[in-house]
Amino acid sequence: MPEPIRPTDPYALDVALIARTPDWPDPGSLEFVWHGGAYIDVRPADAETATTVINGWDYERGRPTIRVTIAGLRARVAAWLDEVGADEA
Repeated sequence: MPEPIRPTDPYALDVALIARTPDWPDPGSLEFVWHGGAYIDVRPADAETATTVINGWDYERGRPTIRVTIAGLRARVAAWLDEVGADEA
């Protein structure tokens, strides 16, 4: 398990990066919240807490596997949706 993100870590974000499925906030749509750490929280539009997470951490290198940008988050989310199938997410 990676160390918790501390404010001095180069990957810690002052604000969360948020990506949403195009149908947001319709029922069944998803929100993806990432603070630059090990996991991207995945939560339905009507939920306040994550129902699952996407691993975004390279444990061997001790850093994120994605770019710490909204484009990096969107690319990882798109890949995850392809992996699990958008209907099953």
